[in-house]
Amino acid sequence: MDDERRTRGSYRRLPSGQRRDQIIAAAIATFSENPDASLGEVAAAAGISRTSLYRFFETRQDLLHAAFRLAGSRLVSQVNDVPRGSPSTVLVTGLHNFFEFVEQYDTAYVAFMQWGSPLATQEIRDAAQQVRDQIGRFVCQALRVTEVTPLLDITVRTWVAGVENAALHWLRERHPSRGEIQLIVATNLGTMLFNAAAYDPAIAERIDWWLRAESPDTPMAAHLRSLAGMCTVPIVANVTRLILREGRPAPGG
Repeated sequence: MDDERRTRGSYRRLPSGQRRDQIIAAAIATFSENPDASLGEVAAAAGISRTSLYRFFETRQDLLHAAFRLAGSRLVSQVNDVPRGSPSTVLVTGLHNFFEFVEQYDTAYVAFMQWGSPLATQEIRDAAQQVRDQIGRFVCQALRVTEVTPLLDITVRTWVAGVENAALHWLRERHPSRGEIQLIVATNLGTMLFNAAAYDPAIAERIDWWLRAESPDTPMAAHLRSLAGMCTVPIVANVTRLILREGRPAPGG
């Protein structure tokens, strides 16, 4: 009853659709702070009574599902909100937006996405998979892919799963820095595609296009310069030996 009286004074009549959106927005904010929050806490955050909330969501699980779907939609929109640029610039910017979003909602993201989470119902797992699929499409658009081959599909899906795991680890440990992990994860896509290109001509063609689309001031160019700096004489000699299938290992530095 006290809850009813407290919210009544600040209650403002809204169209049904706006009220529902307001409740979901309050749920996202509340569950981000405390994934175990009650419907009463969400109602208080929305400035309405629990009775009013129940008109839209009969159970806490219904509200959790709606909040998760909306949060996933916002995440995808934020990832896709990137300016035009080279493929690596688009990917790094998209990852920056991804990590910015999950950092903003870190408590809820870890609670929902960690392996074996009791909050991850089948409906939430399905919604999470839809988000992964849309991030995969973002990658393919950045690389101007017109036909997704089976090997490209599994390579991109594996990379997206790696992004998710890297985010969970970073949110728990907070190291390395966010900038470092964003760059490492972004350039890992190039490494994975380069490996897959040995078995798929379509991926090899995309790698060729990707490198031609980059300029010397892009993240990929900086990464390639770092890799080139690792190519000491012993490393080059050993790579050559393995390719030619001959000779003894070159001595290390």
